[in-house]
This record gives sequence, C-alpha cells and structure tokens, in this order.
Amino acid sequence: MGCNASRSGAARAWRRRASGHREVEHQVRIRGIPLWAWAVAALLYVGMAAAAIELAWNRAIDALAEAGAHQLDLYGASLKSELGRFETMPAIVARQDSVRALLEAGPRATAALLHSVNTYLEAVNQEAGSVAVDVIDLQGSVIAASNRNQPVSFVGTNFSYRPYFKDALARGAGRFFGIGTNTGIPGFYFASAVRDGGTPVGAAGSQGQRRRTGGGVAPSE
Repeated sequence: MGCNASRSGAARAWRRRASGHREVEHQVRIRGIPLWAWAVAALLYVGMAAAAIELAWNRAIDALAEAGAHQLDLYGASLKSELGRFETMPAIVARQDSVRALLEAGPRATAALLHSVNTYLEAVNQEAGSVAVDVIDLQGSVIAASNRNQPVSFVGTNFSYRPYFKDALARGAGRFFGIGTNTGIPGFYFASAVRDGGTPVGAAGSQGQRRRTGGGVAPSE
C-alpha cells in the first residue's frame, strides 16, 4: 500500500512538472510562434531597414554629385567661351589702322582720330558684352578706352607693370588674372601687341569680370 501511495505521489509530481512546462511554453509563444522566432524576425527587419536607408542615402549622394559635376561642366564651358571672346578681342582691335595710327601719332594725335578710336572701342565693347577695351601706348598708359565717359575710366591708367601687357609686347599676346587697379575687383585681362611692320608700337587690351550669376561680364580694372 505504501508503494502504491509512492507511485501515486510521483505521478502527481510528474503531472505538475508537465503542466508547468506547458505553461512556460505557452508563455514564450505569441500567436503560436515562439518568442525566439519573433526576436530573429525583428533583427532581420532592423538589418534590412538599415541596409535600405544606407542604399537610399548613397543613391542620393551619387545623384547630388552627378548633378554638381554636370553643373560644373556647364559653368566651365560657359567660362571658357567668355574667355575665348575676351582673348580674341584685343587681336581684332590691334589690327585696326586707326588704332595703329593713334599709337604712332602719340601726343600729336588729332582729336578727330582719338574720337574715332574711342567710338570704335565703344562699339566693340557693346558687341562683346560689358567688357572694357582699351589702347595702351609703349609706356603702359591707356590713351583710349571704351569706358572713357564712365565714372571709372581707364584713360590715363598705367598698366606697364601688368604681366599681360609685358607679355603682349614681348611675345605678341598676354593673359592674366588679377585685382583691378581702379576697382579692386578680380578680373581677366588679355592684350595683343599693335605692330608697325614687326615692331610693337603699343597694345590693345580687354578686361572683364565673370559674374557669379553666370550672365555676362562686367568691367574690372
């Protein structure tokens, strides 16, 4: 009889343990899915979300870089076109007979000749677009300029120390980027020698400043 009681007690203990296990198993399941499975799913979701965010971020950065490079290319092409126009202008002015005659005459030049050259420079300046054009004698002094009637006139300014003027007399053409003598504004400078035969008698110069807005140029000496 004692043996039966012992076996009965053991059975009850086993049933209690089994019931406890079922209760624990029930507690760690959510909607029939084990808690560890939910944890793994959450980790996978977080990882996938992080990867998606990183991919979207990288694509956005690449798009911005591509757009910036394209804009830079457009700006560079526009600037190159403008600089090419500036550089060509002095060479054209240097071939004008009236410009050469004015430089050869020097202080003896007539008012009519000076007026003719200034009028021509104004026309060239207007055609080129907001660029100052001038005629410089061998001493580096501006004797005629497209802006002679403007508040900031180049007439009388001496550019003998400017590298572009020195290069024009020595090599036939010069270019330079620097700060304007009269305005203090950075600008581009070009010059071509005016020759009588093979001898320089002066130079024709053009100056301009590239606007940040990308439209046109402005006087800069």
